[in-house]
Amino acid sequence: MDPVVVIGTHSEGVTVLDVERLAHEEGEQVLVEINRGGLTAARWVFFFHDASELVRYFSSLSRHWRGWQGTREWKSLEGDLEIQATHTGSHVDFVVSLRSEPSWRSEISLTVAAGTDLERIADVLATTLPT
Repeated sequence: MDPVVVIGTHSEGVTVLDVERLAHEEGEQVLVEINRGGLTAARWVFFFHDASELVRYFSSLSRHWRGWQGTREWKSLEGDLEIQATHTGSHVDFVVSLRSEPSWRSEISLTVAAGTDLERIADVLATTLPT
């Protein structure tokens, strides 16, 4: 699979590098990478059954592109990928955390335009991740 930039750019953002169906288990794993200022962190993130909950999270953000109160959060089953989204009016601030407890944790903050950028992220995930 070719890497797919989800949020930001390849040099400063969140990228899906690979998606793998687990043959012996019900589920999938997705290789997620975050890059910022020369630092790169990557980890396989496990999804029980499929990645539809992450696709639904971003689809919901896209549907509510005009705004919401507070922070909307999503966390993977094992907590190794966490995403927080805060609407600031015309933009959405994301904080994406990737971790391999207790060894390391990496976090990136990114801002995207509400509307078309948010819709693009939801569309990219819907076509990249199996649901």
